[in-house]
Amino acid sequence: MRRKPQLGVSGSSRSRDVNASLDRLGFPLCTGNVMAGNAELCLSTEEWKEKFLKWIREPTPQALLNANIVFDFRALHGDTTLCAELREWLLGYTQANPMFLRLMVQNALATDAPIGLIRAFAVDDEPAVKGTLDLKSRGTRLFVDCARVFGLALGIPDTGTAARLRLAGERLHVERRHVNATVEAYHFLQLLRLRQQDPPAAHGNPNRIDPYALHDVDQRMLKEAFRQAKLLQERLRLSYRL
Repeated sequence: MRRKPQLGVSGSSRSRDVNASLDRLGFPLCTGNVMAGNAELCLSTEEWKEKFLKWIREPTPQALLNANIVFDFRALHGDTTLCAELREWLLGYTQANPMFLRLMVQNALATDAPIGLIRAFAVDDEPAVKGTLDLKSRGTRLFVDCARVFGLALGIPDTGTAARLRLAGERLHVERRHVNATVEAYHFLQLLRLRQQDPPAAHGNPNRIDPYALHDVDQRMLKEAFRQAKLLQERLRLSYRL
C-alpha cells in the first residue's frame, strides 16, 4: 500500500525481484499471481478504497474471492497507520452491507467438514487422490473463512484467525470453553499441516494426508477438530439464518 498512485516500473520490478528471491528460498510463487510483483495489487489507499467498494457493492463470485484474499491485509513494515486507517474504513462498509456479508457466509459454508456418515472421515474418491483429504481446503480453511466473516460483520480489526474467533466469541457471548475448543481444533490442524512438511508429500501436496494412516490418538483428535469446524459453521449459519 502506498500514499501516492505512482508506482513506477522500477518499483514493480523490485517487487518481482523480491518475489523471485523468496521463491528461491523455498516460498513458491503464487499460482494466482497474488504477489507484490503484480502491478494491479500495488495501489494507493484511494485506489484500494475504490476497488474494495466495487467488490462490496457488486459481490460477483470473483469479487467475493478477491475479498477473501485481500481483506486479510496487514502491515508488515513502515507506516502501519495506513493499514489501520484503511481497516477502520473497510469495516464501516462491510458491517453496513448485509447482502455482501450474507454472500460471504454462503462462501464460508460451501465446503462441509470431512466427517463421514459411516466411516470416520469423508476422503476423496478421485483416482489421483483417492483415500486422502486436503487439510487446508477441507480443514483450516473452514475456520479461516468463518472467522473472516465474523471479523468483517462484527468490526474486529484483527486479521489472525485465532484472535478473530476469540473476539467474536466474546461479542456473541459464547461460552469460553466452546471458543477455546474451536481455537484448539484450528491449531491442531495447523500443527498437523506442519508435520506433513517433513515426510514426502502425499500426491505431491504437503496438505494432503491419508487420515487412516495416522495413529489412533491423532485420528480421534482430527475427527474432533472437524467436528468443531462443523459446529463453527453451524453457529455462522444460525447467525444469518441460512
